[in-house]
Amino acid sequence: MLDLEESESGIDMGDFSQIEYLAGAKLPPLFKKIYLKNNGGFPEATEVEGDQYVFSINGFNPIKFGNLPIEKLMQEYASQERSLEGYIPFAYDDGGNSFMLSLNKEDAGMVYLWLQDEKRLEKVCSRFDDFISSLCGG
Repeated sequence: MLDLEESESGIDMGDFSQIEYLAGAKLPPLFKKIYLKNNGGFPEATEVEGDQYVFSINGFNPIKFGNLPIEKLMQEYASQERSLEGYIPFAYDDGGNSFMLSLNKEDAGMVYLWLQDEKRLEKVCSRFDDFISSLCGG
């Protein structure tokens, strides 16, 4: 199981409802399990092995607490870039790009990196579970 340092205050199952409402779909069980244990924070690993490339990772965004909780980021992204509706900005790299979990029907569970300067999504992993497994060392 993924351990994160410097997590925000704990959350409960009810705290996922706003995110699921904004995305229009349910979050994966592993996502909820991780966030119930660690509400955002910093992983020990600094890289995640994607399906084709290795990506740097800095930290995970919290839910409900902190300066930029996931709910606030979702609203900001959706207002700036309509194509990002249904994506959950759950983590970020050193350059300010966001890792996005898709909850859209056509690619639910896939993880992308939103390249802010280029305004495009780069595929990272086909499954959220693979993304987390890579961070945990296999």
